[in-house]
Amino acid sequence: MTPAIFQASIVEHRGTFENWLANDSEHPLVVAADSTGEAIAFLFCMFQHDDVAAHKERAVVFDSMAALRKLSSSDAPFIPVVFIPVFGIAETENELKSVCRRRHCIVIRPANSIDPSPDIELRPLEHDAFEKALVDMGVDSDRTDRLARESGRSPTALRRRLSRKGGGQRFPDNAGSADMRKHIEQLEYIAKMFDVPLPAPPHLQHRVVGGYHADFYESGEELVDRINSCIQSAGKNLREFTRILDFGCGPGRVAVPMYYRLGDDTEIHATDLDGEAIAWCQENYATVARFQNNNAEPPFNYPDNYFDFVYSISVFTHLPEDLQLRWLAELQRITKPGGYLLLTIHGIYYRDVFESQPEGEEETFIYRDCGKTKGLPDFYRSTFHRHEYIMKNWSNFFEIMSIHECVIGNHQDAVLCRVQNVRTGYDQARADALLIHRLAKHFKAAIHNARTWLIAR
Repeated sequence: MTPAIFQASIVEHRGTFENWLANDSEHPLVVAADSTGEAIAFLFCMFQHDDVAAHKERAVVFDSMAALRKLSSSDAPFIPVVFIPVFGIAETENELKSVCRRRHCIVIRPANSIDPSPDIELRPLEHDAFEKALVDMGVDSDRTDRLARESGRSPTALRRRLSRKGGGQRFPDNAGSADMRKHIEQLEYIAKMFDVPLPAPPHLQHRVVGGYHADFYESGEELVDRINSCIQSAGKNLREFTRILDFGCGPGRVAVPMYYRLGDDTEIHATDLDGEAIAWCQENYATVARFQNNNAEPPFNYPDNYFDFVYSISVFTHLPEDLQLRWLAELQRITKPGGYLLLTIHGIYYRDVFESQPEGEEETFIYRDCGKTKGLPDFYRSTFHRHEYIMKNWSNFFEIMSIHECVIGNHQDAVLCRVQNVRTGYDQARADALLIHRLAKHFKAAIHNARTWLIAR
């Protein structure tokens, strides 16, 4: 990637940055970005401009408060650049207050964190700026639209997409397959010796993300950050929960980095209907989480009021409506009163993927066959939810705290829910009535299409 990716952001925020540097330090400059690397790269490019270049040698990036504590009492005129992690924000901010009174300080926050108004927010690029940046990088023009869709025009997501295409290879290019096999066997032995979990087989990864990519677990770590950023909007963080469930865990893409982030203080459970993936995780990731194979339909084997927090990535994006309602009721049952859930949906970003409805009608829930996933049941298709559908129907099970747009993989929305003390439960009669209503709408649409065809004839 080249500095051109940040050109539009620099033009937008240079005045804010220059004014902050020109005035006495009263508060830190808060930069919100999808990743720490994106924010640091942006600041590096910002410091290259003539008006602020004199300060670039003063910027020092800190990855621990202990190091900043040692240096902050010195007279050296440095500008600390501190990444506030998704955990322990309050503690970090308290320590920064005294530093910011004496010197300029830059704070990097995760995008969509609880802070509603950063000084500089690095948002996805406009299409023209994104296209110019790709041209500057030497990316073929026929890949522009595809990369825009895959990355959501986010520099962080774009970097990860581009990194999947070669680069970073440490093994010699002229090595034969026999040498490569030996190299892999050595890595497997070292991993076993140090009790390091091995990556899941390629075909299990493919079921989850549609390919075999180098950043499979890195993307899972990013999802942990995004999950925590979403629940921060309710004043919570992951470390507050003692028992967590990953519903739809696959081969552990999120469960593994979740465990390494939280450690043994949090009891992590993970479940999936993919029996092959669960069997592999039970054998290889037994120290990471307690893995269970669930059936296609409820119930779980968990007792009532068992979990503090449940998250589910790309599950309700694929289930038919009646099955969704039953699983929502089951998640309500196993989550403690006052507990939280984060469930992802295909939101407005995916609206154009689905067929349009007859003029004058707008479906709030759509279930479509967009291709079968090998190894998963036939009913596992694709769904689209409008936010008004979520507010009207999911509120029968939970309090809907907030809906965060395009925060999961830059294309899925995340619905943050809380279990209320008074539970409504699953109403089969109401669910049947809802489905009859939807079938009637589809029948009406079919009649409309037939009438239009006859008139055209």
